[in-house]
Amino acid sequence: MAQDTGQGIRKAPALLKKPSIFMEAQLTNELFTSKKDQLRMMLEQWIRRHFAQLEVGQQLDLRTFKCARLIQSLQVTGHSTPATSRDCISHLLAHNDLEISLYALHSGHGEERPTLDEGDDASQQFSVTRLPHESFQGLWEALVYQEPIGEYALRTISRVILLRKEVHLQQAFQAWQNSLLLFGPPGSGKTSLAEALAQKLSIRLSHVYDTSNLLHINSHALLSRYFGESGKQVGKLFESILDRSSDDSQLIIVIFDEVESLACSRENASSKDVGDAVRSVNELLQGLDQMQKRTNVVFIATTNFITNVDPAFVDRCRYKQFVGAPLVEAGYEILRSQINEYIDNGLISAGTLIFGEAPNHGRQSSEALWGAEIFSEGAPTTIPQVPIRPLPGQTSGGDPPDSQHVLHIPPMTWATFHWPAGTVTAASELERIAGLGRGFSARNLRGLVTLALFKYTANLPCDLREYLETLGNVVREETGDRKKCDAPQTRTKVSQDRADQQGGDEEESDMDDEEIERLMQEVRENAKAAE
Repeated sequence: MAQDTGQGIRKAPALLKKPSIFMEAQLTNELFTSKKDQLRMMLEQWIRRHFAQLEVGQQLDLRTFKCARLIQSLQVTGHSTPATSRDCISHLLAHNDLEISLYALHSGHGEERPTLDEGDDASQQFSVTRLPHESFQGLWEALVYQEPIGEYALRTISRVILLRKEVHLQQAFQAWQNSLLLFGPPGSGKTSLAEALAQKLSIRLSHVYDTSNLLHINSHALLSRYFGESGKQVGKLFESILDRSSDDSQLIIVIFDEVESLACSRENASSKDVGDAVRSVNELLQGLDQMQKRTNVVFIATTNFITNVDPAFVDRCRYKQFVGAPLVEAGYEILRSQINEYIDNGLISAGTLIFGEAPNHGRQSSEALWGAEIFSEGAPTTIPQVPIRPLPGQTSGGDPPDSQHVLHIPPMTWATFHWPAGTVTAASELERIAGLGRGFSARNLRGLVTLALFKYTANLPCDLREYLETLGNVVREETGDRKKCDAPQTRTKVSQDRADQQGGDEEESDMDDEEIERLMQEVRENAKAAE
């Protein structure tokens, strides 16, 4: 709406614009960042000249780009409209703006580990890492969740930061703070999501901030060394953050891992340490309030026990996200991505992805499995180019798979659409295994993929079908299958010893689940006491 300033009519700033396609261009050398604006303009002109539409996840072939030697990769990473499904979505360039982020990865082990108090050995209290860093490369893509929770968080924080930098909008967003709280069970990927989000923010906002730094706070080290002086140390921590963030050209991202150590509920604090707990939480809350107007600072906190976190801290976290254990679909993707990585590295040999055909599916169906839509360069762009992927240095072709190709297990949606129902394939077997591991954490699933590779296989590379059988056995053992796992044998011995002591003759098989769990808890407590 137009506004009358007394000197005429002034139009309100226009915030509406076209949707945006987000792209990331990784430079081959950090020195080229000085040419970012020029390269960005050249890239946009080249893209609009050679493409009519783009898909999220698409890698662009740069061979016809004049300055291709300066760019290592160019990928479509997102869209300003949040995705509602995992399917690829095409976006017409004529209807969209292009937001191209150019960046170079920082490398080496030169992480700064500052102290909060000169003269004290507090080097483990927090570390500073220059972003984007090579150690976090690929982390974002490796995270699999049922919903695009990472994309939602990235989209929210980056949009708010950009709008808060507008002078006429600062008053409108004065109650906002760039603070996120990720909570959920152990092993669900909260810390990895926090680090990946920090990496993505540094790239997405690289046209706004010249440099980005990640401050990773070690909550346990901060408090345990200075017990009784926690409040003082937390206050010094925020003084350091305040000093670093005084440079408006620098983006500061602070990760508080296991924040319940710093922000434990003051109501639940024991009488022994209630004074120390109250002082540290008060300093933490005051520090957050002091940093509220710093638009270039983002706080990301993680916790396994949100009920143990002080309500006042939770209230200050503007963005809260539950990160749960993956469901079957997400579990499938976690397993698939790591197995495909093992295939790429020659640890698993995938001679075929089809282990058997359903009845009444003859040669015609077999040929359809390797149809033109998989190999042809003219295939619909919405169909994932799997399972065939050329080895590095080779070009894709239209022939059936041979020794020149690497077979990848495809996404479940692709396999369901292209392969006949009832066919036993790598995808159907992996889906069954993901079902066995329902409720397992992402960390546990990835660990089982590695365990299966080495526990029962004899030689490497291991045949894919043999490996999947092994993985299924390992997952069943983890779930407590008494025919495969040693744990029930331990329970049998414990329960028998207990029955002997009590003069009972009850068989272990008559025990209910509650009794078994109680006995296993005693075993764990005894083992802990022995340590």
